[in-house]
Amino acid sequence: MSSLNQMLDVLHLFSTREPVWTIDDATERLGRSRSTIYRYFRALTDSGLLVPMASGAYTLGPVILKLDRQIRLTDPLLRVAPPLMAQLREESRAIVMLGRFYPNTVLCIHQEGDAEDIGVSFARGRTMPLFYGATTKIILANLATRRLKDIFLEQAQEIREAGLGNDWNAFRAHLRAIRKAGYYVSEAGEVDPGVVGVGAPIFGGQGEILASVSMAISEKRCTPEATREFAMMVRGTAEAIGDEMARLEEALGLGGQPQAEPDLKAAATRS
Repeated sequence: MSSLNQMLDVLHLFSTREPVWTIDDATERLGRSRSTIYRYFRALTDSGLLVPMASGAYTLGPVILKLDRQIRLTDPLLRVAPPLMAQLREESRAIVMLGRFYPNTVLCIHQEGDAEDIGVSFARGRTMPLFYGATTKIILANLATRRLKDIFLEQAQEIREAGLGNDWNAFRAHLRAIRKAGYYVSEAGEVDPGVVGVGAPIFGGQGEILASVSMAISEKRCTPEATREFAMMVRGTAEAIGDEMARLEEALGLGGQPQAEPDLKAAATRS
């Protein structure tokens, strides 16, 4: 692991559960020398990604807010998807979420509607369990076989516990069925009690999976007929987002061959 990636491991320590860290605590958690961790804290502080507190502890810095604003204004997906998601929200009265794959998890990057209305635990800025729910499973089902094989090798036990297959062939067959359907409907309670999820994939111009759009709906509303209608609605929205993305990328001169999955840690460092 490069020193840059190790420095980012420090940044990833900070969470809603553990928002404040000292150099000594980080040294113990990461198992590296104190002098190394000190250098990382100093570099992150100099960049504004961390700020020191009077107690000698550190918390996330104001540059995080700057980056959040920049991504809201400049990310092509976040320029295209929100209006179409708002329309889906109005038509369906469901909570609508946009999920993007991040190494070994899926992050909700936008939502329409108040997640607390029906007790949805995942909202913008929160990661979602990789093997549960419509938002993540529909992305998993459309990842490249090589990436799926890596995920299976790294998390075989978690995959078995989620009921997605006891071996690689069963896991691949399960996801192939989801991919063939073109959408996924989660069972009520798969992620949140009394909530059903319906998700569809968003593809890029070369057929690569970009993200997913999903709806969280009260179980009481999900009759078989209504669920089929929800599935068609979310698929239509996903296709519309993909089409708008292709037009925007062409207008920006970003068309061409699909890019390989990025090294997101390295990209974050360059930011």
